This record gives sequence, structure tokens and C-alpha cells, in this order.
Amino acid sequence: MLRQIADALAEAVRVQWSQEARLRRLQDPKPLNVRWTRADRLLTDDTRNIRRGRPVPEPRPGDNCLASIATTFEDVPSRRMVVLGSPGSGKSVLAVCCTLDLLKKRTPGTAVPVIFPLAAWVPGTTTLRAWLVERLVAEYRPLAATTDGTVLAGALLDAG
Repeated sequence: MLRQIADALAEAVRVQWSQEARLRRLQDPKPLNVRWTRADRLLTDDTRNIRRGRPVPEPRPGDNCLASIATTFEDVPSRRMVVLGSPGSGKSVLAVCCTLDLLKKRTPGTAVPVIFPLAAWVPGTTTLRAWLVERLVAEYRPLAATTDGTVLAGALLDAG
């Protein structure tokens, strides 16, 4: 059942961000070229958390362009990414394009990339998991349904 719910969520996310990409004209007249670099080690998580016992690949030529961000993200064993930058530097564009690229590569029943605006999370008032469930339910109403007493949004998060 969760596989079908994940697939429905993936389609909803794809529709949402495809529409947003059209509104922002991210492909008009050609894809916006956003460049990125790996953060300074002082800004990154402990390498043991990132690697999870596996090596992180070395950067490849062309890895710093927008078209490669989804592949680069998939190469990181922890599948975690934080995007930093000043206002207007392309963080949202990068997130939208990465999400859409990941959705294109996604196979049925697997994890769904979802964009969460972490600036809206207040850590002292709620746990990250509770906030993620709240945001998923607010953005994707069918995930408010329950199964076996568990909100579907929470079940998806728990399933990974």
C-alpha cells in the first residue's frame, strides 16, 4: 500500500514542481545555468555521517553545473544535501531542478524527493519528524489519512 501512496506522492510532487518550473520559466528559452560548489569542510556534516561507511566520489569534470546536481546527490551515500547561498543565487532553482531530475529517474515504489523549506521549521517547538509530517499533510492532503492508526505521511517517512 505504501508503494502506491509513494507513487501518488511522486506524481503530485512532479506536477507541482513542473508547473512551478514553467511559471518561473526555468527552461525558457533554455535551462538556466546555475553553478554550484561543494561547501567548505567547516560547513559540512561529519564525514562519517555523509559517507555512512562508503566513499564519497571525487568531483568529476562538469559536476558543478545544474544538470549534474541530481547525479551528484545520488552519489552521496547519506542522500543528504543542504543548499546555501545568498538571496537570488539560485538555491530554489537548484532545488526544483534537482527534484524534477530525481523524479525522472525514480522507479515505482521508491523514495520520493520532496522540497521542504527548512526556514519554516522552529526546532525548539517541534521535532523535525513531526514538522515534516505536518508539512507533508499540509502540502499533500491525501497523506493526512491514517492506516493502522498512523498518518500516511509519517508512515512514508518511516519507510524511508
